[in-house]
Amino acid sequence: MLIKKIFLAIFMLGVSQLFAYNVVSFAPSQFNTNTQLMDQSLGLVGYTIEDFEDVNLVEGLTLEMVNPDLAPTSVLPQVYNPVHANNQWDGSRALVNHNQQIFTTNPPLSQITTFHIEDGATSVGIGLANFQNLTNHQLLINGQVVADISTLPGFAFGVSARNLYIRVDAEGGDALISSFSIDEQFSNADGLVFDHVAFLDNAVPEPSSFIMFAFGAIFFLGKRKK
Repeated sequence: MLIKKIFLAIFMLGVSQLFAYNVVSFAPSQFNTNTQLMDQSLGLVGYTIEDFEDVNLVEGLTLEMVNPDLAPTSVLPQVYNPVHANNQWDGSRALVNHNQQIFTTNPPLSQITTFHIEDGATSVGIGLANFQNLTNHQLLINGQVVADISTLPGFAFGVSARNLYIRVDAEGGDALISSFSIDEQFSNADGLVFDHVAFLDNAVPEPSSFIMFAFGAIFFLGKRKK
């Protein structure tokens, strides 16, 4: 009976990994030039922060863009100085969805911007700016759509404006967050600006580790029964 219960627990754990991530959004009014206070209000205390003030990304974080492409990299082509006001969530620089970090449509802007986290994270965050009502914008976690960004509470379209801050938390048996993406939905029309990217390092074993532990327990119990 105990072995059956363990198998059931493994099955439920596998199902829960599909995704049930908690998406928390914060209105632009949460911006504060005092980033320490802002991080407290955004629930980011203890997180690793990438501010894009130089070309080198923080350890464990890589950037990838699709259509046009930018191969996964930890070094940006150059720093981006926003051409519009109020696009930063910290400092004076940010990231734009262009594989050369320039604000232009020739060559075109990239459709998908993805951040990869080397060891996975239990929570991630990103500041959005300059989103226009030109196309749908989707948020993806580990390649799966978890939200239509414009429908999240607090979101506001605007060019010379911050639009929203998003934090995504893995809960329960959720798989660790190894990547998160912003997808313009088959369009290259909108110049998107990102800043204050945050992630909380994996502090607990991955779900796969729990599964291996459970199989170990089954083996041990089987040996005892003999």
